[in-house]
Amino acid sequence: MSASFFMVPVVWLLKSAAYWAIFRWRTITATLLNCLVIAGSPLLLSIFPLPGFFALPASIGLAIYLTMHYTGVELVPDGLLVPLSIELSFLGAIWLVGEAGFV
Repeated sequence: MSASFFMVPVVWLLKSAAYWAIFRWRTITATLLNCLVIAGSPLLLSIFPLPGFFALPASIGLAIYLTMHYTGVELVPDGLLVPLSIELSFLGAIWLVGEAGFV
């Protein structure tokens, strides 16, 4: 099995922990299951063969929608900034790990 096979559950758990930590820090009510769903939805969206220019905005949009749906926050600032910051930071971290040759 390849390293990317094991990377998906690790990224899912790390993103869930990041959502949980930021929600706690911002005093937003969310359960661990909510964080798992919000963090896993962009990963599930990657199963579908979407064009590259549409995949990233669709996954961020889905995370924004689910954050607003499960936590009840408004779009600005928490509904937009929390998912946007987490999704983009994990995208950058995955890119850096790939460039460093760890994968």
